[in-house]
Order: sequence, then C-alpha cells, then structure tokens
Amino acid sequence: MKIARFLFGKRIASLWLILGVFQFSFFISVAIGQSQGFYDSLDMARSKLNQGDIRTALELLETLEKAHPGEENLIRVKGQALYWSKDFNAMRAYFRNSLKTYPNLYWARLDYGRILYELNDWNESQEILKESLKINPHEPETNQKLAELNYWKGGSPKKSYDYLDEILIPFPDNELANTLKKEIRTGTSPYLSVGSGYFSDSQPLQFVNLSTTGNFYQSAIFQPGFSAEFRSYSSGIALQIAQATNKFSIPKTNTSLLLRGGMAKSSVWEGFSFTYGAEFRQKIPKNLELSLSADQEAYFFTLASLVDPIIPMSFRTSFGRETGNSWTGKISWQNTIFEDQNTVNTLGAWLLVPILKQAAFRIDFGYSLNFSNSKEVRFSEELPIRNTPKNTEIGAVIPGLYTPYFTPINQQVHGALGKVAINFSENIALSLTGNYGFSAKIDNPNMIFFGSTGMNPNAPISNKDISLVLVETSYIPLDFNAVLNWEISPKSALLLTYAYQKTIFFDSNSINLNYNFRIWNDQ
Repeated sequence: MKIARFLFGKRIASLWLILGVFQFSFFISVAIGQSQGFYDSLDMARSKLNQGDIRTALELLETLEKAHPGEENLIRVKGQALYWSKDFNAMRAYFRNSLKTYPNLYWARLDYGRILYELNDWNESQEILKESLKINPHEPETNQKLAELNYWKGGSPKKSYDYLDEILIPFPDNELANTLKKEIRTGTSPYLSVGSGYFSDSQPLQFVNLSTTGNFYQSAIFQPGFSAEFRSYSSGIALQIAQATNKFSIPKTNTSLLLRGGMAKSSVWEGFSFTYGAEFRQKIPKNLELSLSADQEAYFFTLASLVDPIIPMSFRTSFGRETGNSWTGKISWQNTIFEDQNTVNTLGAWLLVPILKQAAFRIDFGYSLNFSNSKEVRFSEELPIRNTPKNTEIGAVIPGLYTPYFTPINQQVHGALGKVAINFSENIALSLTGNYGFSAKIDNPNMIFFGSTGMNPNAPISNKDISLVLVETSYIPLDFNAVLNWEISPKSALLLTYAYQKTIFFDSNSINLNYNFRIWNDQ
C-alpha cells in the first residue's frame, strides 16, 4: 500500500508540475501576444500618420490608449499626431495632462519641449526642457536647445556656455555646440574699433580723419553703441560727427532693429545739426538679408556742404547676400529728399558668380548696373566768372560745378564686375574688387555762353548771358577696392583698405587703417 501511494503520489506531483509549467507558458504567450498586438497597432497608427491620414491614426491611438494608459510610446505618437493636425491647443492640453499624470515620462517630455521649441513658444519650452534635464543632465540635444533659448531670450552668455560645456567637455569637436558658442561670443562680446585714414578727390576735397566705433552688449534688447569721427580738411575746416546707437535683436529669427541719434558739426557752422535714424534687418535662409532704413543724416560730399549744413532725409532698402559659395549679389534702392524738397533716386544691383574656386584662391566675375535721377538739377557757373565776351566764343562752355549737392540726371551705368579673394594663411586674407563701366551715360549739365548783352567786352560775363543745357554724355567710370584683413588673434584684427573711384563728378582715392578688438563676454 505504501509502495502504491509512493508511486501514484509521485506521478500526481509530476502531473501538477507539468500543468503548472503549461499554465505559466500559456500566460506568457498571452502576454507576449497582447504586447505584440499593441506594437502592431501602434505601428499601424504610425503608418497612417506618415501617410497623412491623421484622423484614422488618432482613432487607432485613442482606442489603444484606453487599453494601455500611460504607455510612453503611445503618448509620444499621439502627441505628434495632434501636432501634425495643427490643433496646437489640443496638443498642448494632451501633453500637459499626460506629463502631470505620469511625471516620469522622459522622452514624451522631451518631445513636448521640442515641439514648443519649433512653435517658438520659448518660455514653456524652456521650462519643459529644464525638467527633462533634471532626469538626464548630460543629454546633448536638451543642453543645445537650452543654450539657444537662453541666448535668444537675452540671458547671460555664461548660462549658455554652461549648457554647451555639458556637450563640449565629453565631445569637444561637436560642430553644433561649437558653432553656437562662437556665435554667442561674437554676438555678445564688447567691440571696439579705432582707425585713421586719408581721402582726396579732384573737386578738390582732401582730409585726414580719426574714427572710433564701439558696441557693448548687455541683453538682446539693450546693445548700446557709439561712433565718432573727426576730419581735418586741407582748406582748414574741421568736422565732428558722433552718434549713439542701440540695437534690439531676436537671435532666433535673425531680426534686428538699430536706432541711432547724434550730431554733426563743422568748424564754420554757427551751431551743430542733429542726425537720427533707424535700420531694420531680417536675415533669411541661404545667407539672404533684407534691409530697410530711414535717416536724417549729414551730407559731406561737396565743397559747399562743408560751409553750409545740408541735412537730407534718406530712405534705403536692399535685398541680397554678400557671402555664398554659388553666388553673391544685391539689389538696392535709395531715395534722398533734400531740404529744398529736391529728390535724388538711385537703383543699383550687382551679381557675382565664381569662375575659379580653390582652398586659398577664388575668382568671381559678374555684372553691375546703376540708374540715378534727380527731380531737379543743381549746377551753376563757377564763381567768380573769369571769362569775358572779348575772349569767349558764343556757344562756349563756362566752367561750372554741382552745388550744393550732386544731382545726376538720367544716369545709367552698366559695369563688368570682378573679385579676387586670396587667403595667404588662416589669419591673413586679401580681397580685390574692380568694377569697369563699359557703358555709361548721363545728361550732363553745361553752362553755355550765348552772347553778351553788356557794353563792355572786357568785363566778366554776366550770369544772365549763360544758360544751363543738359547734354547726353558718355563716360567710363571705374571702381577699385582692396581689403587686407589680418586676424591677429580670435579677439583682434587689423584691416587695411584702399579705394579708387572715377566718376563723372570727380576722381578720388582713399586709404584707411582700422584696429578691431573684442573682449570675450563669458559672464
């Protein structure tokens, strides 16, 4: 009997063991099947979402969520679907409720921070990403975005550097982090430039000058600066020009507004003249930039403008880019309104394309055009008149000059434009630019003698005997510029420039030397 119990009892125990293993395997299989069914359904929702069928995707996700509340992958996909549906209020409400109910969802929180970042909702994005950083303080993307948001909101540069150091200490060659750090340093560091130069033209105007400019970044909305220049003319006249500026910027959108105000003073004026203006700049992709400005400014381009103040109002706009691998170019327009209500309009454009590109050498070739016109001409005989009726033939041209400012009439210039850029080393670069006007014409003013009404043939010709006649004239303008840039260190550079210009109005030469210096703002 005992033997039977032993034998049958052992068999029953083995049977129960087999049944237990079978039951456990069954439950595991069911769980795996349910899990596989969940992921299959989630993949189907993702597929519908990628196909643009957002409504069906949301219906599948809502059904899944009832059976699997708090599942992080599901929450991430549903949040993405609501974002793609452009129902941003529903998306925000869903993410906020999910993160409040399930506060440990790291990846869903990071997704929400990314979406807010893309929507330019900087404040909430910054809060969400900071919460994500508490869970994973070394995550590169989170630190990168927080560094950007702090900079864009005008925060302390050092705070952005702290975020970037979390990336750069373990990964010193990270391109995105290094680029942003360089941008912040360049954009927020105090800047000072001092220079001196010499200018001479055939009017004649000759002067030497001393100049300085500076900018002192405090925040995105408070970037005070200044510019000042002193000129000493060969005629004995001295000029003083000064302006204070403040720049408002939105780094995220590459938008800036510069306000300026100051004064101009000539040693022969009784007082000084106020100047002021504003300039709006918007950078867009592919290095393109739109610029709009309005300025009441001092005009110092003629002999007469040194003696009597000329303070016109100028409106300018331009669009294009000055850097690029495939092409550079710009179109611009300027309207200047003088105090006598006369106007001068100028439309200009240029385009350069590379014809040879090497690591240390580049040649660009292109085309330029310029159209200028004035409402009224400002041109008169040169006083005192030395011609007399006795020694002057009828129809002769009497010497004259533009006064008190230049007024081109129907000026058209088409030019062949070229540029050579040479990099002698990583720190020294030379740029040479030339513009040859192969077709240029203007209605040039001439003072013509038509006979004397006076009785004395030896007396100077009277201005009553002179008439202004516009004569279409062809000419060959020329521009040449050379710029030598030496970056002494990451903080300082020397800039030497030379410019030659040949126009219908005058020929000119100028040379300038500037020293530029930055102080890294790491605080």
